[in-house]
Amino acid sequence: RMLLEAVQQGCVRELAVIASALSIQDPMERPLEKSSEADRIHAPFRNQDSDFLTLLAVWNRYHHFLEKMGTQNQMRKFCREHFLSFNRMREWIFIHQQIISILKEQRMPHETSSSQRKEADVYSSIHISILSGLLSNIARKKQKNLYLAAREKEVMLFPGSSLFNRPPQWIVAAGMVKTSRIFARTAARIEPQWIEDLAGPLCKKTYLEPHWERDRGEVRANERVSLYGLVIVTGRSISYGKIDPEESHRVFIQSALIEGDVSERFSFLEHNMALIKHIAGMEEKIRRRGILADEAAMTAFYSERLPGVCDIRTLKRAIKQAGGDDFLKMTEEQLLRWRPDDDSLKLFPDLVAVGNRRFPCKYKFSPGDEEDGVTVSIPATAAMDIQPEGLEWTVPGLVKEKIAALLSALPKAYRKKLTPLSDTARIIEQEVPKAKHDFISTIARIIRRRFEVDIPGTIWASLSLPRHLQLRFSITDNSGAELVAGRDMDLLKNPAALPKAKEESAAWNSAKKDWERKGVTTWDFGPVPEQIMIENMLPAYPGLREEDGTVCLRLFRSRHDAAKEHIRGVEALFRIRFTRELKFIRRTLTFSTSSSRAAAFLGGRGLMEQYIVDALVRELFHIEVRSREDFEARAEKAGSVIIKKAQEINALASSVLEAFDECFSTLGSLEKANKNNSLAVSFCFKMRQELQKLVPRDFMKLYTFERLNDLPRYIKALKIRAERGVNNFSKDKEKEAAVIRLLDLSEKMRRDSYPPSSEEKNKAIDEFRWMLEEFKVSLFAQELKTRFPVSLKRLEQRACEIAKMF
Repeated sequence: RMLLEAVQQGCVRELAVIASALSIQDPMERPLEKSSEADRIHAPFRNQDSDFLTLLAVWNRYHHFLEKMGTQNQMRKFCREHFLSFNRMREWIFIHQQIISILKEQRMPHETSSSQRKEADVYSSIHISILSGLLSNIARKKQKNLYLAAREKEVMLFPGSSLFNRPPQWIVAAGMVKTSRIFARTAARIEPQWIEDLAGPLCKKTYLEPHWERDRGEVRANERVSLYGLVIVTGRSISYGKIDPEESHRVFIQSALIEGDVSERFSFLEHNMALIKHIAGMEEKIRRRGILADEAAMTAFYSERLPGVCDIRTLKRAIKQAGGDDFLKMTEEQLLRWRPDDDSLKLFPDLVAVGNRRFPCKYKFSPGDEEDGVTVSIPATAAMDIQPEGLEWTVPGLVKEKIAALLSALPKAYRKKLTPLSDTARIIEQEVPKAKHDFISTIARIIRRRFEVDIPGTIWASLSLPRHLQLRFSITDNSGAELVAGRDMDLLKNPAALPKAKEESAAWNSAKKDWERKGVTTWDFGPVPEQIMIENMLPAYPGLREEDGTVCLRLFRSRHDAAKEHIRGVEALFRIRFTRELKFIRRTLTFSTSSSRAAAFLGGRGLMEQYIVDALVRELFHIEVRSREDFEARAEKAGSVIIKKAQEINALASSVLEAFDECFSTLGSLEKANKNNSLAVSFCFKMRQELQKLVPRDFMKLYTFERLNDLPRYIKALKIRAERGVNNFSKDKEKEAAVIRLLDLSEKMRRDSYPPSSEEKNKAIDEFRWMLEEFKVSLFAQELKTRFPVSLKRLEQRACEIAKMF
């Protein structure tokens, strides 16, 4: 095989010599008593990269002397002086002559030599030829002189090799000899890229991380090539469409069409993205999810119309064949799960009137987010002309909820005089004058006049609205860039100071320069203390922070903000550290048929997979870490359990999803079986609402693992209740009376906990909610058993205890 390859490489003369040498014992002798002298004499022959070239050097030197002297005695003397075996040299020559004779008989070129080419090319030609016959004798360096060979064997370079103590990354050996251990004998440096071409179909190819590449307009994957268990190519980007058309189609639909990540303009995509944005805007305005069709529906839309399409080229071809892209344009009906009331949407304008001007506003439904609620963008040049009073009225859709929130926040002594609060809020809204002034003072005047309840200003001053009901103001420069933002109305009262809002003291800027870093991908810096002092007088709080998908080290002015952001930043840094593992985990998450159906209903499998991965990250990495040692220790500990923990969380999610699917299907069957019974249909609708409330789309994010373990039992109890209730409405209603009584207590506790109560009280209120779920199990599905003893009396007693908490 070597000689056949040598014909192609143009180095038959050299390979005939080397091939014949491999058929004899090493002609170089090394007597123990003269080892140092033998090493000195052999040194000129040795090639640091190849023992094969060492043999070739011996041959060339021997024949050069043979041509000059020629006599047998002289050649014997030459061999003695050069520590060569005369007999082995003769055997070598004899075998070489046989090889040349065979080449002549086969009419193959036997005198071609690579001597006229560059030294690097000569080396490549010779060793590619050698490698072609010794593919199973390749090895990759593991550590000094130790190699990992084919089929996971560990071998060591033979100490007599020229490569010993100077090991290259890859070698090929003439033989693997097992004595005290396996030794690679007669070895040479090779390049791994030679192997793939020579091995051809013997190579095993695997494809990892299929992904969409916007610039190329196709789905690509990272190819890994291995031979006999040795990876010879890794991370090579290749087109994935022909390798796995089905997966490529899925990735293409998701990334290119649903996410709109394309480099070219398509009118259908612009149309669809605008429509999706419009409908998503409805959800942000009315603060309710589920209006926009999920990604599964969008995927089905595109897949039905574009079967087999997995790249931009075939997309264009499909559009051309169809005579245009109208067939890919979605309609509002296809994207709407249900249509909000148009009158309700009009209460949330895109432009708000302030004085004689109109300013754009942006809606965001993201509880806990800084931008949650309504943000009004106001140019800094216009801010000085705006009176803050009256701005709270600019979004009519929030007015009633603001009034209700304020009434709920009043002390009990005043609140009792205004019950029922829902009716009071409606009356106040109707009596708001057209000339609207300060929000709270307007409400206070109406309450004083209409209900004869005088509430002191100190009480009103102690109240605050939920964050999403407080308008957020973004003051922008001429280019639209945000200068400063917040919910404090005083920001608008001194606009002259706005351009200076971002200016910092020289000492603060100097400290930021010393401390702050961008684009952190690993913990390659020192400890992050909880607090530092700037010029021994100004406290600052260092912490990691996640910004736009990257991690930064920042200085904070607030200890609270620093602590909160640092934990999130640490979590993000662990995400980067375990990117490969998390991607692998997400790809290997398993869902049964029933859990897949439930996931599709709850936002899609992709969203559920992300929630599971997020839950895994929170479980392992939502911790306070402030040094590299602690970070690495946590990473090492997590690395050993991450797969097992992912499987546990996946199993936990699957158990909830399967229970959800079973309950959902049962409700559907009951509705169908009793479609002519309005009471039964109404009852099933109420149970469906209960189910969706119990298992919201983000239940994996919302609930602790302890709650998730109980959730399938609560769902099953709901299913049993539905099955029994359909057949006996009166009995269910009788039992429900106790539940309603407790729900009222629970709602009252939540109302009374605003403004924010202590952590202890909030925790107790949350636990009460789960006690109530256990109580439902005891009422409607006794056979499932409760986790702890529960009764109406116990819950009422616990509600009284919680009411007394601060």
